[in-house]
Amino acid sequence: CNRGDRCRFLHEKERKPSETAMVLHKYINCDNCGKSNPQLRCACEVAYYCNSACKADHLFEHESDCLRTKMICADVAAEKEGANGDEEICEIVGSRSNDGASHMDQCCSICLSEPPINAFLLDCGHAFCYECLRRYQSHVARDMEREDRRNLCPTCRQPAPHLEKMVIEKALLLSGKANAHSDASKKAILLNSALAELDKVSDTETPHTLIQHLVTKAEIFQKLERHEEAIQIISRVIELQREADEAIRMGDEIFSNMNHYEARGMQEEFELHNELLADLLNKGKMHLKMRPDDVIELYLSLAQCQESLKDHGSALDTYKKLWSLEEVQSTLENSGPSQRKLFMGSSRCYYHLGQYEKAIKIGQAAIEMNKHFPGIHEYVALSQLASGDAESAIATSANAVLYEAPWDKGNKTKTLDLHNKMKSGH
Repeated sequence: CNRGDRCRFLHEKERKPSETAMVLHKYINCDNCGKSNPQLRCACEVAYYCNSACKADHLFEHESDCLRTKMICADVAAEKEGANGDEEICEIVGSRSNDGASHMDQCCSICLSEPPINAFLLDCGHAFCYECLRRYQSHVARDMEREDRRNLCPTCRQPAPHLEKMVIEKALLLSGKANAHSDASKKAILLNSALAELDKVSDTETPHTLIQHLVTKAEIFQKLERHEEAIQIISRVIELQREADEAIRMGDEIFSNMNHYEARGMQEEFELHNELLADLLNKGKMHLKMRPDDVIELYLSLAQCQESLKDHGSALDTYKKLWSLEEVQSTLENSGPSQRKLFMGSSRCYYHLGQYEKAIKIGQAAIEMNKHFPGIHEYVALSQLASGDAESAIATSANAVLYEAPWDKGNKTKTLDLHNKMKSGH
């Protein structure tokens, strides 16, 4: 190796697999030559070889995956060490960066309330009632001729943050912090605080803010396992997407007619359609349109909520609907993670609906995409067992133990339990 001692792939200390893992090796093949029962495991714990020669031959193909896996393991370990404690939770939930005693002797410059109600202090030093400032910014945003004043302080005209976006960003921060906690009570505190923030802008009229608000709220409801409410919100967003599609179609038709009338000198008809286009733009429905990758995540979230409610038929229909949407086809075909989620979800649904052959086929397609993803082997093994192929179920569960997410100790326990279940035939 031309890297000498710097090559961590070849020269690092090799780890000897446990006795339990060695028993499972008969179910897998060497990642280089394909021979069965490889005895050597790479230090990243996601590749197996017959011997050091096979490992060296596989160097350039595996090196990037090897280093990336080690980085993930290191990041997970660091995240656990840096998990937030109770004091930090209280600080995040109980504080607001713009609250403080400095504004309590001021009055709101809009309604003259003293002190401001639910005060919001801008960087320029002027304080306002939260609701007064929010309504002011909404009013200015509707006036296209005053675009340059949209994010300015009402008193001194210094730059000011977009209030609704700040609130949504804070809710996203609280929701993200909740992901770092395994304790259910701590997570619930953060998520409910995020919902309280979102309630402040529940009647927003700004198109982009409206979509971001609804999607964020649905995500939080999903984390709180309030799946019925999440489904209601996601269904509303999907309906808004239909309205946006119709508005875009109408806009394209009007614009095409305008070009036709302009080319033929039909000024009266041109002016009429110009007014129609301006009216359509003022309604703002075109701006409700989401990007294809966001639409994909929206439908995946809807299907996952339906699965959580054990409505596997509806969830499968949602997965099929996603696959048939023309607007996301190109994005979906070029997005491995989205395809994997779609395949895994469909496999789960087919299993619960008793269609085991379809569950196995589509689940194996997901495994071919990424055999290291947590839980990716489970429903293939369960479907194989349910269809009477116990030997294949045992082999699939053995692959789950050896290949799935070495950085996830909880998943490692689950895969061992799955393998024992397959061996016992239950």
